[in-house]
Amino acid sequence: GPPRSIEDRLSFDLLQAHNLASTGFLHRIAAGAAFFFAAFLFAAAPIVPSAWPPPLPLPSGVLVPRYAPGPHTGLGDTRAMTFRISWLGLPAGGATFELHHHALVPGLIVGEAHLYTNGLIDTFYTMRNYLREDFTRASLSPLDIYIVQRENRRHDEFTVAFDRADRLVTSVKRSRKGVERYRFRSDNPSGPFSGALMALSQPLEIGKSYTFDIFTAINRYVIRFDVRRRDHIQTPLGDFDAILIAPYVVYWRDRWAPNTARNVMLWVSADNRHLPLRLESATVFGSLRADLVALGPGAVEWSALASPGTLKVCHNR
Repeated sequence: GPPRSIEDRLSFDLLQAHNLASTGFLHRIAAGAAFFFAAFLFAAAPIVPSAWPPPLPLPSGVLVPRYAPGPHTGLGDTRAMTFRISWLGLPAGGATFELHHHALVPGLIVGEAHLYTNGLIDTFYTMRNYLREDFTRASLSPLDIYIVQRENRRHDEFTVAFDRADRLVTSVKRSRKGVERYRFRSDNPSGPFSGALMALSQPLEIGKSYTFDIFTAINRYVIRFDVRRRDHIQTPLGDFDAILIAPYVVYWRDRWAPNTARNVMLWVSADNRHLPLRLESATVFGSLRADLVALGPGAVEWSALASPGTLKVCHNR
């Protein structure tokens, strides 16, 4: 089965990196990165159990239901999506999301995401973030998450481990300032990929709400998705009948979320795939918008991220 301890997980990543190195171009890049970061974590100071803080529970008034994968396909055969991100109507960067089967463990799915700013925004704010989540195919239950955040001169790495038997989620942050450790108590935890796919697989009936306990980096977000209405929108991929969803961050790590966490609108396709088509958010720095601009069974090459207007699709899975 999949590794449970941190040491086993690192050994597992080294073996996976060696295995992937013999496959396609994207795999070789991912393998090299996985090998480097796994070796780095091996060299880091061991995590002493007594150093962990007590687990943070949710307050009694916050309830997160347990969901089963719903009748919708959750993207169908789509395994890669690319989004164009704009700020105040100007191109600001993009994001790619990819799903593929785990190379070594049957029944596991790997979700990988890259989030980046473009050349214009890089002049005053540079971001190159990577996230990987392993989760079960049958139940969409998360196993672990690995994140690299490179924002300007900051370089942080995060690992998140899920232990359903003990209702425990553990997070570790490593940076130049040292190591931070967090623990959370959760009955129904989700990661960014597993939570999104679980939500998209639901019927999304108008007037219904769905609540998820989502973990990423050292944060927990209890997010409620309110299904508002049917809509029709124009996108770079054409016209779509869509479902408008209002996501609300109800609770954040160890406190109630402010009202500013409610200014987000999400449109998903009204067909069986429930494709995320557009996300809009009003912030104190101006409006942000993410539009789906490419999708398919292939993967968008990392080299294309330097030029968000050019997309290369390779079918090497």
